[in-house]
Amino acid sequence: MEIKKLRNKVLAVAGICALSSAAMADGRHIYAMSNSPSGNVVSVVQRGEGGSLKLVGTYPTGGIGSGVGLSVPPDPLGSQNAMVLSENNRWLFVANPASNQISVFRAYENTLVLTSVAGSGGDYPVSIAMRGDVVYVLNARNQPSITGFRLTSNGKLIPIPGSTRQLATVSQSAGAQPHVLDSPAQVQFSPDGRWLVVNDKNLTGPGTLSLYAVGEDGRLGASAVTTVSPDPAPFGYIFDARGHLLVTEAISGAVSSYQINRNGSLTSISRVLTGQLAVCWIDTKGRFAYSSNTRSSTLTGYRIGRDGSLTLLNADGITAAVGAGTAPVELRLSGDGEYLYTVAAGLGSIEAYRIDRRTGALTKSGELNLNPGFSGMVGLAVE
Repeated sequence: MEIKKLRNKVLAVAGICALSSAAMADGRHIYAMSNSPSGNVVSVVQRGEGGSLKLVGTYPTGGIGSGVGLSVPPDPLGSQNAMVLSENNRWLFVANPASNQISVFRAYENTLVLTSVAGSGGDYPVSIAMRGDVVYVLNARNQPSITGFRLTSNGKLIPIPGSTRQLATVSQSAGAQPHVLDSPAQVQFSPDGRWLVVNDKNLTGPGTLSLYAVGEDGRLGASAVTTVSPDPAPFGYIFDARGHLLVTEAISGAVSSYQINRNGSLTSISRVLTGQLAVCWIDTKGRFAYSSNTRSSTLTGYRIGRDGSLTLLNADGITAAVGAGTAPVELRLSGDGEYLYTVAAGLGSIEAYRIDRRTGALTKSGELNLNPGFSGMVGLAVE
């Protein structure tokens, strides 16, 4: 009888511990890349109760990063989407800019398995786009280009014949890296899959937004439909829930929104000046969008109208102050829209913020140091 009572007590305690463990980890993960020149590494971070962060593993990519930024420290890539997750969160793609390679990982619970390392099809890959089993890579150094691949069921990338397109302008160099304000920044599919978008920063001429028509076989149209940006450096972009294109402008510190027309041209909807410096990375979920402003070390929130128009959540453009010298770069929202994450390049850390779903306000919930400050850490993917 006493043994039975003792066993019941043990089972009860075990049940409480199991519930506590479940509360501490909600199963969502954040992936960050070191971009180290001694070997690129992906850190897997788990989100815990209240938005706390815990490192659960590190995985070499088999490729080489480019280290600290040479032209405009701390950013060595001048891009968005150097890491991307597939829509089902099963596959993680990572750019290795210094070795001209793309790494593919199969994502499991708290674990990554490297399935392949493939040549990027060009020089200095900085951005990756995926839709279905089609993957496109943007190569940014010297003569920039985009190249398409198909992802096999076992995680290999197979080049799509005839998919490479050279971009119109040549990137300026800063040593072994392209100049981050004079090179292309991102590649991404439109939500309906009809267009592949590439933005190009150009300090000696206008910045541009180019849309390539995507065929059913994954190949692109021979040429792009190009719209001139009001800023020389259209840096990052994202699509809202209704398919409007939201673009950051690094030089003027603004964000513009556009409607994609049937022929691939863009019609301006709104343009918001933030009063912040180096407005570069952007992400959105639901009614709100957020940008990271590297030189101001701030985050700016925006409310998105049904027509794609943007308004600031805060009149001064500061929804959250990350901290002097933190230099936030890549920024991502969680799939459930509950949290915002940014890479604080000046600290080598991930910063986490809880999002008020009603007002869009940000409250810091966690911080996790992963690499030395100003070491070139950039790149973020979030479930």
